[in-house]
Amino acid sequence: MFVLKRGTLDILSDNGEHYSRLTQGGIFGEMAILKPLGPLGKLLARRRYSLRSVGYSEVYLLSQEDALDVFSDYPEQRNELIRKATSLLLENNEICLEDLVEKTKFNPFELSGTESVNEIFQLLKETLDTLDKELDTVYVKFAGSSSSLKKQVTKLEGLYLENRQLLKNTFLRTTKNFKQNFK
Repeated sequence: MFVLKRGTLDILSDNGEHYSRLTQGGIFGEMAILKPLGPLGKLLARRRYSLRSVGYSEVYLLSQEDALDVFSDYPEQRNELIRKATSLLLENNEICLEDLVEKTKFNPFELSGTESVNEIFQLLKETLDTLDKELDTVYVKFAGSSSSLKKQVTKLEGLYLENRQLLKNTFLRTTKNFKQNFK
């Protein structure tokens, strides 16, 4: 994240058109440093604007590591900043509500590093609950199919026991005919 101490910076869109202007005290790149989860985080991962100095400018740089250290201690403030930034992006028509809808299930391996211990435990609990439900579903399906297969095997065993002599005689006759044909 950049904080403009002195000077003027032009914000340019991807095609080089002038989008806005920053003056003393202005900030840039604040959304990328927040690292929100889900679709908003993916939207903000890409750079959308470039900066160009108009004359001499002095800029402070807040590194992502420093910000993440602070946000890990103050997760409520991080979430409030994300809410404010999201509403600002919506007001400026830089994103639309459809962009914020989660299209895929949350991946717990996509943590941003700014989550508190309680948030991480909550995510882990939700993941374990989901896995537990899926395992229960798989077990019920397995129990049902194995019960069905056991019934089919028992039925086949009964048919075999009833017709064992007939099967034996048919096999012997077929084997005898087969041997005679190849002599």
